[in-house]
Amino acid sequence: APNGGETWTVGTSKDIIWNAAAELNNVKIEVSLNNGLSWSTVVASMAASTGFYSWTIPNTPSNNCLIRVTDLNNTTLFDKSNGTFTIALPPSLKLNNPNGGNVWNVNSNQNITWTAVTVQNIKIEYTINNGGSWNTIAGSVLASLGTYSWNLPNTPSTTCRVRITDINNGLINDESDSNFTIFLPPSITVTAPNGGESWNVGSSKNITWNSAVVNYVKLEYSVNGGGAWTTIAPAVLASSGSYSWTIPNNPSANCLIKITDTSNAALFD
Repeated sequence: APNGGETWTVGTSKDIIWNAAAELNNVKIEVSLNNGLSWSTVVASMAASTGFYSWTIPNTPSNNCLIRVTDLNNTTLFDKSNGTFTIALPPSLKLNNPNGGNVWNVNSNQNITWTAVTVQNIKIEYTINNGGSWNTIAGSVLASLGTYSWNLPNTPSTTCRVRITDINNGLINDESDSNFTIFLPPSITVTAPNGGESWNVGSSKNITWNSAVVNYVKLEYSVNGGGAWTTIAPAVLASSGSYSWTIPNNPSANCLIKITDTSNAALFD
């Protein structure tokens, strides 16, 4: 042993085993990684009668390995593995991205990337509470792909991490080294009036909007397609999402409503 077909993992301890005639004194043990084209010494000399050698498998991955045991007194007397065996790297996973410090917007598409060794399929999860609980992103992904496009959820948090796990061995996993952020950017969207309405002078109508991460908004209207603006209300609580407006006596077919973040004039709709 090994005599062909085995898979021995780097870093593990395996016994090289042989039978030797009683009259043999010492043997040399060698390994080939290329099906016998070249040989490297494992042990230069040891008692043939021992019959085994406990070998720590070196970090030399190959599918074409052979062991040869040779009589030191007569190098024409030897035996080698009947067939090739494999030296394999141990299964491992390394998450490369996100690995901490990333700031990713909600609902954006971002690439989760990793490096896998002798792992077939992985599960991908994320946490928004520093590992307090985990949510599944993908139940099974080919590890060899090395990347997965993730549409981020609308779950803003500064304590996010991603974890990847070998489906066949939950002890083989890796997660972000430190937290990253899922960020909800400030936004304003006018929902009414949003085009095509006819609102009569003197009637009361609700101006409505959606907003995120905005405290107060300014409401304005234009009767000339945005050439000039008139203030309706200088500061309204953004979270209210609605403002009751009495339509002024200023008839026009080219009216617009504009809602602006009072602390950032560049943010409006």
